[in-house]
Amino acid sequence: MTESANTATAHKITPDTPLENKRIFVVANHDIYVDGLLQVINTLPGHEVVECASPGNKCYDNFTRNPADILLVEQSVVEVHLQSTTVDDLFREFQQNYPELRIIIFGRDFEDDFIRKLIRAGAHGFIDSTMTRETLENAIHEVHNGGYWVSRKALKEIIYSAVEMERIVEQNIRTKVEAIEDDLTRRESDTLQCVLEGLSTREIAEKLCLSEQSVKLHLGRLFRKFEVTNRSQLILMAFARVCPVSNMIKLFRSGLDKKRLRDGKPPLICDPLKDTA
Repeated sequence: MTESANTATAHKITPDTPLENKRIFVVANHDIYVDGLLQVINTLPGHEVVECASPGNKCYDNFTRNPADILLVEQSVVEVHLQSTTVDDLFREFQQNYPELRIIIFGRDFEDDFIRKLIRAGAHGFIDSTMTRETLENAIHEVHNGGYWVSRKALKEIIYSAVEMERIVEQNIRTKVEAIEDDLTRRESDTLQCVLEGLSTREIAEKLCLSEQSVKLHLGRLFRKFEVTNRSQLILMAFARVCPVSNMIKLFRSGLDKKRLRDGKPPLICDPLKDTA
């Protein structure tokens, strides 16, 4: 393997770096390239390929019998598997039962979109066939220690995409806020802003130079327009309407109750909007 100019800078292993035994489970189609990669890994101090399993239904069962710290998966295996499953489900079984498992994809000519999808799926590193033995060792070491490893070019594209996505999301929120504001009177908009700041009825009245009765009148109109019955629901519904991710409240609740839901138990967190009209 020859060194790539695009390899990301990571923690460099020196003779003084303490070696940890890294158990690596490989999922790949056997060929000359894969066999060569396995030979290189096995020559690295403190590295052990515990098994090289062919892709298939028994792959996970083999892993449970011979678990490892790192799951090293061939790019072509992932691409084939993605034809029959979603990105979110790609490594779900491994992640649920082995939450500390680190995942590395190896192959060549990774597309930027492929890298983004795999990071979303839970991958922590991408090993290119152009890596030198030293760079390969550094990549595995970085991922094993909790870091990420991607090429400089891919990292640049990911950062650019993140910045662009942030701009799109911000503009999307602004557009939704303007739509809500168009549906409210000036006083209703001012009252809603005060509610979002956590002010009491008396504090809102003082800030807007209104009577408390007038504030209650505006609150009642806001409740009807947002189809809620109290301030807490009003805040959540306002957030839900401007949030760029659909069902964010549901996702947040299910995330907090993930372990209970996984065990088949009912959630502890009730739906705060279940009583809305």
